Amino acid sequence: MTNTLDTYNKCIAALHLTCQIANEYDVRLWHIVEEEVPVSHADLDSRDYACELDNAVSKIPFDSKVILRPNSFMQKIDETVYRVKLQSTFRFADNVHDYFTLNGCSALFDGESEELTATYTAPAVVLGALEYALYVSTKVELKDFRLEGYHESYIRELAAERCAEFAALLPWLEHFWQRLNALEGEPEFNHLVKQLQVIVPKIDQVHLYDFAKYKLLLTMAGDFSPLVNHLQAAKQTVALSTP
Repeated sequence: MTNTLDTYNKCIAALHLTCQIANEYDVRLWHIVEEEVPVSHADLDSRDYACELDNAVSKIPFDSKVILRPNSFMQKIDETVYRVKLQSTFRFADNVHDYFTLNGCSALFDGESEELTATYTAPAVVLGALEYALYVSTKVELKDFRLEGYHESYIRELAAERCAEFAALLPWLEHFWQRLNALEGEPEFNHLVKQLQVIVPKIDQVHLYDFAKYKLLLTMAGDFSPLVNHLQAAKQTVALSTP
């Protein structure tokens, strides 16, 4: 994998995780075999499980279908934690989807890219006995996120042509999900989500702001207001300059 494609994948992964956390949905893996599986069993066959979204609350437009990665195993990494290979077919809000697939490289696709598919690994926490369910929490980092399938050859070219842009965007996107993930208080969490509802529609402008220059301000504010303020100021400037 090239560095440019790796940067692109990290951007998508960070935004995917931001939407997942902001929308407050979890994934449950329901055990579907009749016989009881011993808790001490190190490798659980994913074919014995069905996967579904749970507690879905949509606050930022994001459609996702999650399945277990075919022919994968759940690997035990702790007494109650397993490593699970998941596969998401998802679509961001239209403006975000277009930004990551079409803008600046419209010739890549014959038509509109309807969805993106990615495979990633995430920890699953055992809830009770294994015959009931495994639970993939949103309060964890998704590992090994990788776009795949039909889109990859097209995305590789797009990522190369816009590598500087995506490299500048990545620190912002990683900051968003990490800040959301660190919060436990509901009022503060909801405040950040409301700010993201302003930021995400302007995703094509975020890379214009040097993250390093605003990192201290973001830390002091404890939220995304420095970026929100600059995005709104930029909109007002454009409005005033329009004849």
